[in-house]
Formats: sequence, C-alpha cells, structure tokens
Amino acid sequence: LPGANIVISGSSLGAAANINGDFFILNVVPGEYELRASFIGYRDVFIKRVIVNVDLSTTINFQLPSEALEVAAISIVAERPLVNKSATNAVRITTAEDIAKLPIRGTQAVFGLQPGVTVQDGNLFIRGGRLDEVGFFVEGSSTRNILTGSNAVNLIPEALEEVQIQAGGYNAEYGGANAGIITQTLRSGSNRYHARLQAETDQWPGQNFGDKRLDTYSYGYSDLVLTLSGPVMKNKIKFFVAGQRTHFDDSRQVFWTGVNLPQEFSDRFGVDQIVDSGERGGKTGDPVEDIVLPDGNIDDPRTIYNVNGTLSFDYNPILLRLSASTAFQEDFIVGARPFLDVLSADVRRGKDEQSNNLFTAKLTHLLSPSTFYALNVSYFDRRRKTFEPAFGDNYLAYGDSIEVARAYGAAVADDYRQRALGPANYDVANFPFSRPGERRTAYLKEKQNYISANLDFTTQYKNHEIKFGGSVERWTVRRITGLGQETQFNLLLSQPDVARALRTGPSDPGYENAILTWRRARNTNAYGYDVLGNEVDDDSELFDAPKKPVLGAVYLQDKFEVGDLVINAGVRFDYFNFDQRIPADLANPEFNLLDSSIPQSTLTDIGTKTEISPRLGFAFPVTDRTVFHVQYGRFVQAPQFSNVYSGRGLTALIFGAGNFVANPGIAKDLDPITTVQYEIGFNQALNDFTAFDLTAFYRDVKGQLQITKQITDAGATAGAFNIFQNQDFATTKGLELSMTFRRTQHIAGFISYTFSNAQGTGSFPNSSLGAIELEDPVPTIVTPLDFSQKHRGSISFDYRFARGEGGPILERSGINLLTTFNSGHPYTRSGGGVGQQGADTGGILNSSDPRGRTALEGIGASTTPWVTQLDLRVDKTVSFGRINANFYVYAQNLLNTKNVVNVYQRTGNATDDGFLTNPDLSADIIRAGGDPYVFLYNLLNLENRQHWWVNNTGGSNEDLFGRPRQIRFGVSVEY
Repeated sequence: LPGANIVISGSSLGAAANINGDFFILNVVPGEYELRASFIGYRDVFIKRVIVNVDLSTTINFQLPSEALEVAAISIVAERPLVNKSATNAVRITTAEDIAKLPIRGTQAVFGLQPGVTVQDGNLFIRGGRLDEVGFFVEGSSTRNILTGSNAVNLIPEALEEVQIQAGGYNAEYGGANAGIITQTLRSGSNRYHARLQAETDQWPGQNFGDKRLDTYSYGYSDLVLTLSGPVMKNKIKFFVAGQRTHFDDSRQVFWTGVNLPQEFSDRFGVDQIVDSGERGGKTGDPVEDIVLPDGNIDDPRTIYNVNGTLSFDYNPILLRLSASTAFQEDFIVGARPFLDVLSADVRRGKDEQSNNLFTAKLTHLLSPSTFYALNVSYFDRRRKTFEPAFGDNYLAYGDSIEVARAYGAAVADDYRQRALGPANYDVANFPFSRPGERRTAYLKEKQNYISANLDFTTQYKNHEIKFGGSVERWTVRRITGLGQETQFNLLLSQPDVARALRTGPSDPGYENAILTWRRARNTNAYGYDVLGNEVDDDSELFDAPKKPVLGAVYLQDKFEVGDLVINAGVRFDYFNFDQRIPADLANPEFNLLDSSIPQSTLTDIGTKTEISPRLGFAFPVTDRTVFHVQYGRFVQAPQFSNVYSGRGLTALIFGAGNFVANPGIAKDLDPITTVQYEIGFNQALNDFTAFDLTAFYRDVKGQLQITKQITDAGATAGAFNIFQNQDFATTKGLELSMTFRRTQHIAGFISYTFSNAQGTGSFPNSSLGAIELEDPVPTIVTPLDFSQKHRGSISFDYRFARGEGGPILERSGINLLTTFNSGHPYTRSGGGVGQQGADTGGILNSSDPRGRTALEGIGASTTPWVTQLDLRVDKTVSFGRINANFYVYAQNLLNTKNVVNVYQRTGNATDDGFLTNPDLSADIIRAGGDPYVFLYNLLNLENRQHWWVNNTGGSNEDLFGRPRQIRFGVSVEY
C-alpha cells in the first residue's frame, strides 16, 4: 500500500512505503524490536521480536487486512530468518539469548565456537591469520591493543546484544584487520524497567577453596553480575548498565598433583630434614622447611571488575548514543614456578594491575527518512603496572636491603649477601628454592590511549544504500620495562651522588649526569617515561618521547538491493603514520657506548604510508531457499607495535650486539601488511527449521614481519644486530560449515566445522630467530603454521521445555550439551644440547631462546593429538509473581579429560621431555645429584611442568594440558 506508515514502537524511527509498497528504515541499533504498520481504512498490524543485526538488512513483509477501524489490531511474532539474504560474505551472529543457554563463560569462549576461529593457548586466530591480524570493535570503536594486536576489552556477557564475527570479507567501512573482525554491540535500554541479578560459584555449601567434591576441585571462583535498564524519559531517554565482579583464588586452573617435600623426602630417602647444599651461595646446612603445596590448587588470586553501559537519546531528528566499557583487573604475582617460589610466595609478592576504558559518543542527524549523517567520537585508555606494593613506584628500593628491612622487618633482609645483592637460593639436589626475602617483582608500567573520530554519511537512493565517510585515530603509547635489576642497584649504591640525584629529580644539579650514568646499566627500555617512570612528552637527549602513531581512512560503500539480489561494492583509502624513527644509516648507526644514548640528529622519520583497498561482494538467490554469496577484498593493517618500538636504552643495547635479545623492538622502514582474500559460499534452508552455510575461502598474505640480521660496516661502532622487516608471507585455504537447527519438538542446536590449511614462512615475527642466530638460511618456503588446526568444530544440543510443557518438574527447564574438538596443531621434532640452562630445567628446548635447537624433521611435520571436550549445563526457571528465577549448574570438561594441547619437542609427548632418558644430556647431572635429583625432576618438571612454564609460556598460562573439570552453580533473578 503506497503511503502506509511503518514505525518502530517506542521510538521515533519509521518510514512510509513507496509506490511499490517497499520501505527502508535506516540507522537502527542492533536489537529486538516491535514494528507497527498502519493505513487509513485498514487494521493496524504489529510484528514482535524483529531482530536487527549490525550491517545487515532485516526483511519484514506486512499485509494489512481491510477492516472497520474499530476492529482490534493484529499481533504477529516474527521468526528470525534461517537465511539472511543480505549477507555477501560469511557472517556469524551469536545473540545474548544464545549465549545464556551455553555451558561456557566469557566472550572469548563464545568466539571460539564459530567457524574459521581458532583458540590456542588462550590466543585467538581467524582463518590462519596471526594473532595481531584480528580486529575487535565495541560500539563501532576499535579495542585492538596496538602493541600486541590482541583484544583489550572483554565485555560482560549479560551486557551484550550480539556478537558478530566476519571471517574476512567485510565492507570498506572496516579496516585495521587482515584476518577478520569481531563486532560486539551492547544492549540498549527499554521503555520498561528491568533488573537482573546473577550469581555463580564453584563452591558447594560448606566447601572452601581447594576442597574436592565429585573428584573436582574448587578454584575459589565467584561471579556476580547486576544489570539495570529502563527509561529516564519514556520514548526519549533510555539507559542500560551492567556491573560485574569476578574472582578466582586460583586463576590458573591446571592439572596439579601438589607436593610435601619434607614428608615425601622422608618417605623416599629416610631423611628427616632437607638442608641447603650451599651450592648457590647460601648457608650450607640451613634447613629447608614447609615446601608444601596442596593438590589441585595454586594460590594465584585474580579479581576483575567490569562496568558496561549505554545511554540513548531519541530527539528526532537528533539521536545520541553514549556508551562506556570499563574494566579493572588485579593479580597477585605467583611466578612461573610456584613450587620453587613457595617459600617466598607470600613475603614479597608482587602485584599486577590493568585497566581498560572505552567511552563512545555517537551523534546522528536524520536529514530525511532516507538520509542521515553520524559522528562517532571515542576515547580509549589502557594502563598496566607491575610493582611491589610495599614500595609502589619507588623501584629504586626493590633491591635495597635497608629499604626491605624497613618495609618487611630485619628478618626478611637478613639473608641479603650485600646491600643490593639479594638472598641466595636454597639448593636442594640442584634445584633452587627461593628464600623469603628474595625480590620477586620487576617494575613495569605502560599506558596506551587513543582519541578517534568517525564521520559517516548515508543515503538511501532508490535501491542503493550509499555510505561514505572517514576516520582518524591518534594514539599515545608509553612503556617502561627492565627496571629493578641487581646491576642497577649495585650501580646506585656504588655512586651515592647518582642515587641522591635520581631520587631528588630535575631540581638536583647532578640530575642530568645521573640520568646518563643510569643509562649505563643498559637494562631500561623506556619511551614516554623517563628512567624513573615519570611521564614525559619532550624528545631531548635525556628522554624518549611517547610514540604517537596516527591511523586514518576514507571510504565509499554502495549496498545495492533489488529483489533478493544484493551487491556490496566499496573502496577504502588507508593512511598510516607509524611514528617510527630509525638510524639513517643502519649499516653504521651512531650511539654512545658509555651512556647508551643515540644522537637524535642521526635518526630519520620513516614518514607516512598509504594503501587503496577495493572490496566487492554479491549475494543472489538460486531458489527461495538457496542464496549464493561471493566476495573479493584487499585488506591492509599496521603491524603490532611491540615489534617496532623501543627506547634508546634497549636500542643501544641491541647495537652493542653483546646481548641476546629475543624481541629487539626495532624495525626497518615498514610497509603495512596486505591480504587478498576470495570467498564463495551458499546458504541453504533445508526446511522450516534447519539451514546451513557452506563457505570456501583463500587468503594470500604478504609483508608480515620477520626477524633478520642487519650486517654493519667494518669498523662500525655497532656490531651486527637483529631487526624486523616485511619479509614473511602466508596462504590459507579452507572450508567452513555452519548448521543451525531452530527449536522444534523441544530440540535446538548448531554444528560448526572448519577445515583449513594455513601455511607460511613464519608463524610469528621471531620464528626465524634460531636460524638467524646460528647463521642458517631463513625459511623462504611455506610450511604449516604453528597455530594451524586442520579440523576444528563444535556441536551444541539443547533440549528445553517451554511454559506449560513437561509438567511441574520439567516445565521451563533445559539441558545443553556442548562438544568441541580439534585435530591439534603442528610442531617440529627437535633436538639440541642443554645450552645455558641449569640442571633444574634440564634439556627442555626453550621457545624464547631457540639458539641451541636443531630440527629433526621438516618444519611443522608433526601434529599434537586431537582434543575433545564435553560441557554440560542444566537449568530450570520458576516464577514468584513478576520475578523469574533461573537456577542452573554447568560443568566444563565434564569428563575431566586430560587433553594434551602441547608436547615436548624432543619426544612428541607431554609426559617425557627426553632429558632423563638421554644419557648424553643428563648422565653427568644425574651422577652429581643422585636419586634426590631424579626424584625432584620427575615431581617438579615432568608431573607439574615447572620447567615448561618458565621457558615456554612467554608470560601466559600456556600449558601442556587443557584445563581440568570445573563445576559451577548459579542463580539468575529477573524482574
């Protein structure tokens, strides 16, 4: 009916049908809505539960019966379409309703269930792209950590409206990611007040942290979420806010057997007391007592606070949407080897604090029902600090026995060998156990923030939705590490005037000389801070300024829809200013060997880079149940800046070529990383309840960073040093299957499966480090990437009774079974000597120092075992008047399967590292340490992976095994 009115209930958004009866309502925030259609002489029709998703069109058809006006309106419940005909690429959407039924917790777990997505060792990869090639967006603003490339903002699941994953093929509007993007949208307020309180824990009534029930440990887990929403002014101003507190007494949750060394030594060797051998400089004969850690748990506490919220203003033609996502995380540092640090764990325990904040404001001006522009301004701030609580930012006191005695008492400092030389470790059969006064924390501080602005103009011209706009993102990056080393403390104590000047600050007449002297320790990597951790913004000879990269773009996008045919065509222009300065002459860089300074006049600014990226996608129907989609796109992004930035102290250390630096933080003149991707697939509705999407893709990536050796001129001050450059390339091809079963006869579910073959010349920016150090050829042919999983999938089965079904016991109850599986990942069987490692770590091959490692086969020729896991959730809802309470229990890793996720490269398994069984490596050490050494090696290293954690995790919680079973109980109360 030409001229029929269609509006979104509770809002000012709507449209009038054109001469053909078609209508478009633009700029609708993702969510669930009710539509109302009306026309004089016809009955009104309401359609409820209309779902709107990011960047996709939702098609709704009305038929208005011709009736007398007094006849009641018609109300219809819309069904979510099984096939979205407007998607020109593979788009996977998970709603808040979907998430609530699954036996998982956290957004990362949701991401990992989607086709094309791989989660390995807690890191997320999409379609064979590297860790830093995924883009993360919240409310349209980037949350990608510019240093590491990982996601910097984790949202509260109950605050999400939807999660959308586009594994490549996204529109020209999006940039800064080569492998895929993950878009998260927060919930909006409604015209009715709504409150929800959810609490869950892994402790039975009367159970405490560490207790074991049903062969399952408690990890001291608790999670409390409160959400509130409603109108501030009906139909005009609405709010939504969610707050969360999550706590773990043991944040690692690993398979762990525990130890009681005095008792176990007595049982095994008849020794009543363990004593220090004195081999590490301690007091020979000192008793070593209370080396005790219980089974199942490590005292590794973590607390996280989150607040997410939105505030919407609807004053047509002006719309305003504000959002906030803030998080604060607090960890008490345990260290990589809890067994060896147990004696000092609670005496000088360090602390790590992180905060992430994103604030957005989107102003939309509706110029007409078919045209509007939007201005989105964002501010992002991420901070992290690692410190010792007793001293805070005064890291000069960390290694000073006098300051330690003042803070902790003289008894803690008694074992200091010198004022700035900490206690020697106990030595027990060649294993070092830390003494209580040992310094456990090095000072670290970093801060990254950006301010961004996006201006977009959208108009609907006939069947064309034309959108063009631009964005700019200006970062400020600060970082200081490498503080608190004993060499620095000794330097200060040997020169009291330097120590005094540093503590006094710039007002001291000897301050400039003190700064130069401090640099001679050459352990500090600072930019944006001076060597004392104070923020600076100048770039004098004394300080390094913060890094200020700028990312910009303009784009043009046309979405053409006629009938069921959809064409997405666009082009994007990207601008990069890496704020990268390198020596003008890399073959002969100038630096002062005495004070580790680099003359600014010898550095050159790389300048800016620009790229043009075309994007083209089609979606067209074959039948009323089958839609094909085809996509081509070129994508560009900046590298992770941890490989690009370093302060002058670290840079001079690298130029000195006297130290091994695994991640040098210096790069040649860089170009953006580029990817070309092709995708073809089709959506098929098999019936009214079942549909699947099958997509094939091919990716070609060029310009990934890889380490190389910079050769310097004969007679140059600098020796040959490691540096990053655009060198690696990769190809990935694969097939993705996504099948959805809409609820019928109580049953619903989904199946996702991915087959992929990801190959490249390097898996990470420093994959070639071993070859560089040993002067071997750097790989130039593609081999399987370390994070490639050829087969990966998940199956969800959900059985549920609705209101009025199943009788009083089963009514409104449900069960969800989730199975996940993958085929393992490639690794390379290797050998090599013990190298610089001590007897306590044996012959484990160190991933952070591969210089002594020798491949015994082709790179990536072996694969870790298959991994499978079964999770279960059971819940039931009951009502108390207007209050609904959902009681639930869920078990992760229900069968307590000890999945092998990594292996020792010498042996290819997770229980034998190949050291004790190889006399060429261990015979002399075993002979010196005897049976006690073998006993401790088996207990600490092979059973509890202490040497793996300290050498192969890179600071993460990577392990040889997956996580053990966890059972959690909860209740969610809604009003």
